[in-house]
Amino acid sequence: MKKINLNQLKRGISGVTTAFGEFLWETLVYCLMKMGHKSGVHLIVSGNKKEKFEVTWSGKLNKEVATTYNDELDLAEYAATAMAILLVLKLTDYTHLKRAQKGTKGDYWLGRKDSNGILVLDGLLEISGILQENKHNRLSKRFKEKEIQVKLSPYKSVAKNIIVVEFSTPKAKVQVK
Repeated sequence: MKKINLNQLKRGISGVTTAFGEFLWETLVYCLMKMGHKSGVHLIVSGNKKEKFEVTWSGKLNKEVATTYNDELDLAEYAATAMAILLVLKLTDYTHLKRAQKGTKGDYWLGRKDSNGILVLDGLLEISGILQENKHNRLSKRFKEKEIQVKLSPYKSVAKNIIVVEFSTPKAKVQVK
């Protein structure tokens, strides 16, 4: 079984500041703990990549975390962003992220350095999060919505990547290239 250590977010990722990484770490850890999970929880990944990850972390959350992330929709989206970034690094050869502007139909540009050391952004990543599935909000339904969305991107020649994370199980459905 592969491992994901959430503390990687706090150490820095190319294209993500350490401050934003710490914020993402906090939302992801709080989200998982809110859903009753502890460090060592298993994340099941389905889609065009099938994996099982042991998700670990260390560190303590501030006592105000529950009031800070009281909006569950925002919590799920930021926590999904954190998990998606780590999944991209584990499941692909992308090494760099850049926040996408509105209108791209994606959340982040993905890139890697070419043989000359030049950063090439040639992937688009769309992310979504679900705190807990219900009959109206299912992982497969949300994933299909995101597939439609990325097809509408004006950037036709870039790889379209999708990661949707559900936290009560936890599980993720991915389409990564």
